[in-house]
Amino acid sequence: MMVTRTRFSRRSVIGDGLTIPSFFDISNAGSINAFESGEYGKTLIGAFVQGTFNYKDLIYVTPTFRNDWSLTLPVDNNSFQSYSLGTSFVFTELMDNEESFLDYGKFRMSYGSVGSDAPLFATGTVFGGSFIGGDGFIQGTQFPAYDTVSYERSVVAGNPNLKPESLTEFETGIELKMLDNRLRVDLAYYSKTSKDVIIPVSVSSGSGFTSKFENIAEISNKGVEVVLSGTPIRTEDFKWNVDVNWTTYENMVEELAPGVEEITLAGFSSTRSTAVAGQPYGAIYGSRFQRDENGDFLIDADGYPLAEATDGVVGDPTPDWQAGISNTFTYKDLSLSFLIDIRKGGDVWCGTCGIIDYFGTSDRTLAREDSRVFQGTVAATGQPNTQSVALYDTTISENNNFWRRYGFGGLSESNIYDGSWVRLREVTLSYSLPSSLLSKTFIDNASISVYGRNLWLSTDYPGVDPETNLAGDSNGIGLDYFNQPNTKSYGVNLRLNF
Repeated sequence: MMVTRTRFSRRSVIGDGLTIPSFFDISNAGSINAFESGEYGKTLIGAFVQGTFNYKDLIYVTPTFRNDWSLTLPVDNNSFQSYSLGTSFVFTELMDNEESFLDYGKFRMSYGSVGSDAPLFATGTVFGGSFIGGDGFIQGTQFPAYDTVSYERSVVAGNPNLKPESLTEFETGIELKMLDNRLRVDLAYYSKTSKDVIIPVSVSSGSGFTSKFENIAEISNKGVEVVLSGTPIRTEDFKWNVDVNWTTYENMVEELAPGVEEITLAGFSSTRSTAVAGQPYGAIYGSRFQRDENGDFLIDADGYPLAEATDGVVGDPTPDWQAGISNTFTYKDLSLSFLIDIRKGGDVWCGTCGIIDYFGTSDRTLAREDSRVFQGTVAATGQPNTQSVALYDTTISENNNFWRRYGFGGLSESNIYDGSWVRLREVTLSYSLPSSLLSKTFIDNASISVYGRNLWLSTDYPGVDPETNLAGDSNGIGLDYFNQPNTKSYGVNLRLNF
């Protein structure tokens, strides 16, 4: 049995308008706004049992069961269960390892279900300090401010009928070690399904709210993971270790509640990351081109592609696959390691590209005197388009140009790009002090290292950085709108063990 209590408290002071430039002190601010979010918390009570059964180091069986009670759920439905059954078969126990290249082999399989509670205050509608303004460009004001105290009801409605979420998972894999442990392989397949996922869903503003918590979605996640480790060279003084991991997965929205067609996870009203039934989780949704049954553009009488009347899926941010390659070279007490990360595929909406195209400040808009034949089918005739049109043509309208038609203020689809990349994630050079230097000290071992992170990137993506995301570390992925690129960093570490 265990009891977990978590409490939160936040107090903030914001100062605007420095009287003395570059003197960064709150006393130097022209206006000061102080507020606190109050103190709140959650309590989770759990009872847990686990057993392990072993038969001659050959077969292992591990069942678990847990029951939790959470205060974030309705009083009459605040209990949920988690359970699992894991099994493994170490088949090399049946072999004569002295005559086999295989040192260790294990087959594993597990199945389990995990319950989870709701976010804080999801079952009830709460009041909090009023907030005015703030649109991503202009800072808002949190009350109390201007000698006025104000509270308002949350725009997110609580739901007293929420149920716990559940996640069921099946996983199977095989682990092999061979050639005197110089080659190691781990292969796994997994399948997860989340049900009764709690998400704020948009509602009519006539209700007095903008969204409401609901058990709204069923989401599946299936994938394969491969880890390959080896020691190509191993001598008395020198060793080279290689670790390669590769994964591919598919994250799908299997079902949404009746009447719910789309859930916005992040983004803008024009282009957004969404959950749509039958589509990948986080699919990029927005305005798009009209296409015929073969997927070709439909072209209007002026020679330009037509826009579809309704929004739809324009990109899938899920990569085709991802991989990491780590190499470590060790010579006596000196070690050099580096990690290369690779991502293949995964769409990104480059809002940054769209807006600089729209205002004519990008390199692409230098082609404004050029003409183009847009490949597609003429909507009126059904024939292939052969009409050449100017990218900038004021004879149609004053603002008619390719980048204003299809740029930031135009179609979302025109700014979808492949987010593949290869990057040097980290390089570390370390030195371990010989034990002879430490034998007469209280230090057991010591090492010093220098490192660099995010040192190099290779990508065809034209925006800021295909790995960054407008919504940060959240479910809404694949959005770039003046994001900050990954930061290069350098450092020195000194590690002492006593």
